[in-house]
Amino acid sequence: YTRAQVLIHFAHDLVSLGYRLENIYSLKQKHITATVKFWQQNQLAVSTIKNRLAALRNLCNKINKANIIPTNDQLKIGKREY
Repeated sequence: YTRAQVLIHFAHDLVSLGYRLENIYSLKQKHITATVKFWQQNQLAVSTIKNRLAALRNLCNKINKANIIPTNDQLKIGKREY
């Protein structure tokens, strides 16, 4: 349920950024990168961004596109704060 909610939220954010995906298999790295930048600009917590990326990575593994999500370092996502 939680992963589904994260993916729905991702889809809404993607649409608000002006992207339209006709098919989930059309998902590209530019979509992931743009959405992560949007989350960072909205000052979401690092842990929230990492949790959302975990759900996206799970989805990408299921559709055989695991290589489209850059690493956390490439996306300039910091360390979690406890």
